[in-house]
Amino acid sequence: NALFVILLRYFQPQQEQPKNLENSSVSSIIEYIYEHEQDITLGALAQAFGYSVPHMSKLISNGCGMNFSDILRQIRMRRATWLLKNTSLSITQIAGEVHCTDTSHFGKNFRKEFHMSPKEYRQLFAAQAPGR
Repeated sequence: NALFVILLRYFQPQQEQPKNLENSSVSSIIEYIYEHEQDITLGALAQAFGYSVPHMSKLISNGCGMNFSDILRQIRMRRATWLLKNTSLSITQIAGEVHCTDTSHFGKNFRKEFHMSPKEYRQLFAAQAPGR
């Protein structure tokens, strides 16, 4: 257990940007997704940019190597990390904030993104907080 605690203190989960985002022709699309992540759908995104759904899907996939769902999950899980580090909201409340149907679904998505549970992530950053 002591080794695990030591590793957690020095482990910083990486939060990668979607591939080629900075120089991508789809950067404005990704920015739009960030701004509207609360209620965005692929159909609404396609309509906002004047494309068909299949064309928008292909544009995103070719532009950043990820599909729409993966990008949206990544954005929402990043917001979850901020909420875990900076609020005292319960994990159930955070799951709701990032549009996960339940805590199990949230935990699965979070682990897929950061290779640890939301609880482990919160504990990691609580242990690293100054004065603790």
